[in-house]
Amino acid sequence: MIGMINPPQITLQPGQRFYCTWPWETVTLMSDGIVVCGCADPYKQRPTGNAAILSIREIWQGPVFQELRRGLQTNNPHLCTHCNLIQVVSDPSIQHPQEVVPSYMPRRLFVEPCVSCNLSCFKACCNHENGIHFTRSKRLLDYDVYTKVIDELGPGLQRIDFFNYGESFIHPKAIDMIRYVKSKFPHVYLFTSTNGLLLNTDDKLRRLVESGIDEITFSVDGARQETYVQYRRGGDFQKLMKIMKRLVEIKKEMKSDFPFVNWRYILFRWNDSDEEMELARKLAAELDIDRLCWEITDHPEDSASIRFVPGTPEYRRIEFEIWDRALGNAIAHKNLRATIEPRGTWKARAGEDFEAQVALCNSGGGTWKNVSITNRRHVTLGLQLMNDQKRMLDRNFSRAILPKSLSSGENLELAIRAKAPQQRGNYWVKLDMVCEGFEWFESCGSPTAVTKLQVQ
Repeated sequence: MIGMINPPQITLQPGQRFYCTWPWETVTLMSDGIVVCGCADPYKQRPTGNAAILSIREIWQGPVFQELRRGLQTNNPHLCTHCNLIQVVSDPSIQHPQEVVPSYMPRRLFVEPCVSCNLSCFKACCNHENGIHFTRSKRLLDYDVYTKVIDELGPGLQRIDFFNYGESFIHPKAIDMIRYVKSKFPHVYLFTSTNGLLLNTDDKLRRLVESGIDEITFSVDGARQETYVQYRRGGDFQKLMKIMKRLVEIKKEMKSDFPFVNWRYILFRWNDSDEEMELARKLAAELDIDRLCWEITDHPEDSASIRFVPGTPEYRRIEFEIWDRALGNAIAHKNLRATIEPRGTWKARAGEDFEAQVALCNSGGGTWKNVSITNRRHVTLGLQLMNDQKRMLDRNFSRAILPKSLSSGENLELAIRAKAPQQRGNYWVKLDMVCEGFEWFESCGSPTAVTKLQVQ
C-alpha cells in the first residue's frame, strides 16, 4: 500500500514497540551518490554517507547506520522520524537483529539512476512543482560511482530495485547499467518500475530484453487516456499500450521468458469503477503481459479511492488482485493455482527422515519453473508443520523441489522427503506451492491441502 511520504508521528500504546529491518538489510543509492537507508526518503533527509567518496562498507558500518540500528533496538528511533517504513509491533517474539555493526553487507540495493521525470504526477512528491531535483547535487547518477557500488556489493546482493524517485530511463546509460549487473552478477534479481514512455523504440526494447533484467513494472493508472492522465500528467496512454505490446512481442521473437511484465494500477476516485477496471483486465489479457494488479493508496488524501478501503466488502472482492500480495493478479487466466492431494497415510519415526507421495496439478495459468539462476520465481512444494490442534509450529518445515517445470494443466506425482519432529505424537502438515522469493500460493487465493502425520 502506498502511504504518505511524511506520515504523522506515531504514539505507541502500552506494550508496543517500533520495528524496522531496513537498516540491517538495505541501502539506497541516490542520483548524486548519497546513500540513505530506505526508499521512503525522497528529500534525502537522512543521509548516511557519499558513495563517491566512501566505500559502502564504510557507510554501512559507519556512525549514522549504527545510530539508526541502535535507536530501533532501544525503541527510540529518533533518526526515523516521519519515515513510513517503520512499523509498530507488540509480539515479543519479533526482535531486531543484535548487531549494531553487521559483519555482512546489505543484501538489497535501491538505485536512483535519475531524480528527474518526464511526467509530473498529480501531487506526487517527485513532480515538477515540488522541486525534488533541487535536493540532489546531480540529477543523473555517475556511471563510475554506480559500477563501483555494484562491484563492491554484487557478490552478496540478492536483489536490486533499479528505481527510486524520478524516471530511471531518462539516464542515457540505464540499460547499460542493468546489463552491467546481470553480466557480472547473474544471481542478482533485478527489478525496475517505470512509466514506460521512454522505452519507445524497438532497439531500446531489444536491448532491455538482452540485458537480462528479471522484472519490469509499468505504472498505468487507468484504462483510457482521460483517466490515466489525471494522475500521470503529460502521459500518453495509447503510446504506452503500444510499448507494452511491443515488449511482449519482442520477448517472444527473442524466445525469452524475461523480463516478467507487470501492469501496476493505482486506484483513485476517478479510475476505480467496475467498467474502468474491467477494461484494464481486458487490455492486460490482450497485451499478454504477465500480471495486472491494483495498488491501494491513501495519498493524495482527496484523491484516494474511497471504494476500495481495506476491510470493506469491495476490498475483499479484489484482495487477491492487490499489488501488496506479491502474487496477486487481476488477469484471471494467469492466476497461480494448484491442486494438491497428499497420498495415503503419513507415518514417521521421531527425528528420522520419512517419505511420502503427493499428487500435484498446475490448475492455474502459466508455467511453474522448477529452477532459477536468481533463486526467485521458481516453484516448490512447501510443507508447514502444525500440532494436533492445528497450531503452526514451523512454517518452513520442508521444501520439495519439482523434478521438472510444470505447464498449465499438467499433473505430477511427486515423492517428497522430510525429517520428522523429535517428539512423538500426531501432527498436521499443511501443503502449499511456493513461488520462491515471493509468496505462498495461498496468498493469492490458491487452495491448500492438509494431511495428518503420525510420529511414533
